[in-house]
Amino acid sequence: MSAAEAVYYIIAVVAILSALGVVLAGNIVHAAIFFIVALGGIAGFYLILSVEFLALVPVSYTHLP
Repeated sequence: MSAAEAVYYIIAVVAILSALGVVLAGNIVHAAIFFIVALGGIAGFYLILSVEFLALVPVSYTHLP
């Protein structure tokens, strides 16, 4: 297993667990934090694919008023 595959699997686990946290969280604040982490995981996938512009889209989406 290469380093890129290891990073991919780590990001995948974090993204899946945070997406489950969004659904299963009882507190809305915790769900929002899990949602931000899930969007960060999606941005990480785009960075691995070398699509920097699309990596910024989920991150900038969380900063809208």
